[in-house]
Amino acid sequence: MWTHYANYHKGIVIKIKGDIFNNREGIKFRACNFVKTISPAYPRGFMPVYNVEYSNNLYDPINIVKMRTDEFKKMCLYKYIKWDYEEEKRIFLTKEYSMNNQKITFYEKHLEGIIFGFLSDQQERKRIIDIIMKTYTNCKIYITDPDCEKYKLKIVNYT
Repeated sequence: MWTHYANYHKGIVIKIKGDIFNNREGIKFRACNFVKTISPAYPRGFMPVYNVEYSNNLYDPINIVKMRTDEFKKMCLYKYIKWDYEEEKRIFLTKEYSMNNQKITFYEKHLEGIIFGFLSDQQERKRIIDIIMKTYTNCKIYITDPDCEKYKLKIVNYT
């Protein structure tokens, strides 16, 4: 995933831990003025987390210009089976749930960790750590460490 999503090991991963409401995993956003809720079963500001479905079948062709929100979500929750090692989850925060392009933040308890790619810029790391530690004091900081013999990455504590 690091080469696909984190600019060839130069980026970061944000590790988020959600809440459970009515047996559904999700994130409760802070200071949100959502226009509507997803469902009466969830409190205002709660956004459920969705598991990505992996399959060998191709998704049917669609016109994304005329796509409804539910169709868009379905499309975004589908990936080819070869990507199943990612065990990906997604959250959707669409314009119909917010107003006036508001800044949306999550509670401190949700930020579990930051993982830096091993090629990330040291000055950027320091800048991000300084910002994170002011607000998210329980956040763990990690960095990837390539294991060239096994051709995989280890995630180790950042010191």
